[in-house]
Amino acid sequence: MRENKKIQFSFRISQVTDIEFHIFNMFSYGIQDFENLDDKLFFNYGWQIEANKEAKEVVLIMSIFFMYKLDSDKNVPLVNYYYSTHFLINNFEEVIKTITPESFDIPDEILPTLLSVSISTGRGMLIEKLSKSFYRDIILPIATPEFIQQLVKNGRVNKTQPIKETKK
Repeated sequence: MRENKKIQFSFRISQVTDIEFHIFNMFSYGIQDFENLDDKLFFNYGWQIEANKEAKEVVLIMSIFFMYKLDSDKNVPLVNYYYSTHFLINNFEEVIKTITPESFDIPDEILPTLLSVSISTGRGMLIEKLSKSFYRDIILPIATPEFIQQLVKNGRVNKTQPIKETKK
């Protein structure tokens, strides 16, 4: 268990890598337009984390899915995006504690910051990737601190609230 003291750390993004990007054809699902989009579009988020002590690096592997609820209550994917964000942690040994060669302890104060930066980076990358597609006007909502905490706690979040509620 960690001592209850404020953790100081500094980091920088060393690399962002596309793993997989797929746009699904909305017309193949019978979607002709995005009427009532606020009630039908939602986002799924997921993440995994890796640490490399030798490289002083933490890697977040992110997944972001745009999903559409069909009238039949079936959810279909519109966009799937997997990417990784590599963070160099300057004081890695001080803040990332190795438990076993395969496991490590990342303080609760650090993970939300890294997730927030990674989601914001992916959000910008998606804006560019979707700029010439049918989905160019769909923009991921900004990740609030409450949303990030939920993502840390659960590892995966289904953002099912309508778009206009998530833009607050």
